[in-house]
Amino acid sequence: MGRVRGPFLRRRRRLWISSSVRRHPRPRSSGPRALLPVAFRDIPAMLSSPEWGIRHAGLMAIAAVAEGTYQVLELEVGKVVELVVPMFADLHPRVRFAACQCIGQLCTDMQEIFQQKYTKEILSCLIPAMDAPEARVHCHAAKAIINFCCGVEADELAPYLDDIVNRLLRLLSSSPRRYVQEQALTTLAMVADASADKFQVYYPSIMPLLMQALRSPVTPETQVLHCKAMECAGLIGIAVGPETFQHDATELIKVLLQIQEQPTTDDDNTPMYLQQTWSKICQALGDAFVPYLQYVMPPLFKSASIKPDINVVDDNDEVETRDGFDVLDLDDGQHVEIRTSVLEEKSAAFDALLAHASTLGAKFGDYIRPTLELALPNLKFYFSDNVREVSAMLIPTLVMSGNTTGVITPEELNAIFLQVTRAIQPEGDAGFLGSLCKCLADSLLAVGSQAIVAPLANEISVACKAQLAALASRREMRARRIKRGPEWEEDKEDMLLLQELEDVAFEEMGRLLGFLDPNHPLLIAIGSIKEMGI
Repeated sequence: MGRVRGPFLRRRRRLWISSSVRRHPRPRSSGPRALLPVAFRDIPAMLSSPEWGIRHAGLMAIAAVAEGTYQVLELEVGKVVELVVPMFADLHPRVRFAACQCIGQLCTDMQEIFQQKYTKEILSCLIPAMDAPEARVHCHAAKAIINFCCGVEADELAPYLDDIVNRLLRLLSSSPRRYVQEQALTTLAMVADASADKFQVYYPSIMPLLMQALRSPVTPETQVLHCKAMECAGLIGIAVGPETFQHDATELIKVLLQIQEQPTTDDDNTPMYLQQTWSKICQALGDAFVPYLQYVMPPLFKSASIKPDINVVDDNDEVETRDGFDVLDLDDGQHVEIRTSVLEEKSAAFDALLAHASTLGAKFGDYIRPTLELALPNLKFYFSDNVREVSAMLIPTLVMSGNTTGVITPEELNAIFLQVTRAIQPEGDAGFLGSLCKCLADSLLAVGSQAIVAPLANEISVACKAQLAALASRREMRARRIKRGPEWEEDKEDMLLLQELEDVAFEEMGRLLGFLDPNHPLLIAIGSIKEMGI
C-alpha cells in the first residue's frame, strides 16, 4: 500500500488546511498547459515506432497525462482518440493491453464527457478486444468496460449490450483462467448496474450460472470467484427489479445464509462481500427483505464496530510501509501504521448500513437505535472519510425513521442534534463541514420546527459563527499569498478546489441557519465571506 501524507486517510481528494498539519514541499510544476504540447509533440512518433516497447510507452504516457491534465485535455480529447484507436489493431499484445489501459484511464478521468462524445469509438475498440486470443488483453478489455460504464446512461449503452454480454458470458464459461472468469463476473455486474431494467433480457441466462457457482464448494482457489458471483447476483437483482428477481431471491438467500455459516480466515473477504450483497438484495426486494434482517444485522454491526489496528512508530525509527498497511505522518513527529483491511471492512459495513436504513425506512425498526449509536461517534472517525460521510448521511435517515415510529424520544432527538452541532465547531475539513451542516439541517427538517429549542439554536449559531470566522481567515490568508506573485500558480488548482468545498459548506450552513431563522444575522456574513473568493 502507498504512503499517506497528512493526519487522515483520505478516500476522496480532499484538502486539509490546519496549522497542526506538517506541510510537505512539492516540486514546482510548469502546469498542464505547458506539458501537453510537449507530450503531443513526442507521443505520435512513439506510437508509430517499429519497436513495440516504445509504442507501449507512448500509450502509457497518454494514460499518465490524462490522469494529471484532464481539465486541459478535454479540449484535445478528439486528437487523443485518433491516436489511441488504431493501436487496438497493433500486432503486439502488450501494445493492445496498453491501449485498453489508456481508454480505461480516459473514461475515468474524463467521466461522462469522454463516454458521451465517443461511445461508438470506445466500444468499437473494447468489444472486439474481448475476443483477443491473449488472456491478459481480453481480460483488460473487460476491465476497461467497467470504467466506461461508470459514466454512461442506460440508453446509450443499450445498443451494445448484446455484444458486451455475450462476450462476457463466453469468457465466463470457456476461459480456463480463473482471473478472467472473475473479471467477467465483475464486469457483468457493472454492466447490469449501468443498464438497469434493460438488463432484464439477459437475466434468465445469467442467474442460473451464478447460482451454480455459489452452490459449488468453496476452496481457497475459488473463493474470489464466489465473492464476485455474490456481487454480480446482487447488482443484477437491483437492475431487473423485484418482480423478476423475487423468483430466485429466496433460493439465493438460502445459499448465502449457508455460506455465512461457514468458518472464515482473517484474510477471507467473503464476509465483506456477503454484507455488500445482503444490502443489494435488500435494495432489490425492499420491505420483503425485513424477515432476513435478524440474520444479516449481527455480523454487520460487528464489522461496523471494528476498531482500527494501529501501531505508533517512533520518529527515530526508519518507517517502511508493510504490505497491507498504510502509514500516516502526524504533526508531532510520530508515524501511525494502520491496517487497511480493517478500514475497508468498517467502511463497507457503513455503506451497507446506509443501504438498509434508506431502503427500509421505518421498517428498519429495532435496528434504528443501534445504528444511530454507531453513526454518531463515527462522525469523528478520522481514519476514513467514507465512514464519516456515511455516518453523516445515516443520521438524518435514522432520525426520520425513528421519529416516525416513535423509536426515538424528543429528548433523545435533541441530544442527537446537540452531538452533531458540537462536531461542527472544531471541524477543519471544509468538505466534511458541509456534510455536517447538511446532516443537521436534514435531521431538523425531518422532525420539524418543534425540534428547535432555544439552547440548541444558540449552540448552532455559536458553532456556525466560529466556523465563519475561521473560513474568513483562511480566505484572507490565501488572498495574501496570491498577492505575493506568480508562485501561487503551483497551488492554484488546490486552492480552487478548496474554495469549491467551502462554497458548498456555505450553502449548507445557510440552509441550516435559514431553518432556524429566515432572517438569521449570520446569513449576511455567509454571503460576504463567500464573495471574498479564494
